[in-house]
Amino acid sequence: MRKLALFLAAAPWLHSQGLDPAALLKPPTNTWPSYNGDYTGRRYSNLSQINKDNIGTLTMAWAFQTRQQTIKSTPLLVNGILYFTVPNHVWAVDARTGRQVWHFQRQSGGNMIGQRGVAMYKDRLYFGTPDAHLICLDARSGKQVWDLEIADYKFGYYISVTPLVVKDRLILGMSNDQSDILPALDDALTRLEKIDPEQAKIVELRYFAGLSIEESAEALGMSPATLKRRWALARAWLHRDLSGGPP
Repeated sequence: MRKLALFLAAAPWLHSQGLDPAALLKPPTNTWPSYNGDYTGRRYSNLSQINKDNIGTLTMAWAFQTRQQTIKSTPLLVNGILYFTVPNHVWAVDARTGRQVWHFQRQSGGNMIGQRGVAMYKDRLYFGTPDAHLICLDARSGKQVWDLEIADYKFGYYISVTPLVVKDRLILGMSNDQSDILPALDDALTRLEKIDPEQAKIVELRYFAGLSIEESAEALGMSPATLKRRWALARAWLHRDLSGGPP
């Protein structure tokens, strides 16, 4: 009888862990469905129950320990469940109680510098790994649905960024722009993958290197002056590290 009661208590989670893609187009209120909350990138919520007048009265309701490295991810909040990550680990936790719903983990090589979080599309979660794979999980159970290798981590590639859901596609960039590995640096600054979230395949691989400074800057969401400055710094850094002398 006790087992039945526990199952019935958990049953709402089994049916509620899904996200209507249309929610990504609305300002975040009772949900935080993406890395930035919505497509504006403002990371702002219109909720007003907690404000400057009462924030000083807040106390800790619960604490959850991962017993792993520092959490650098932005949690998603969908239907009362928090989803957050560290490299090679994903947790689903009840936002009201701090109770763990499930925990996914895997082993790999690669760069363990950090992991920024998951993306959600319908009832699937997506995150990058230290060995440059893209993993898809069932949001209800935490079970792996598929594993797609994006690049060879032996060349210094890894994925710490959170994928971006746009309509029925995932947009994913490559990490390692801080490295002295020339191919990784070039790809990190100029390469984007567009991925089918349900069929586990890259449907478009786009490079910006062949575009003009203005076109590349627009594609990367920065000003031409900022792009020029970043490339100058990158070239100077590479020259210094590869030649052993000043640029």
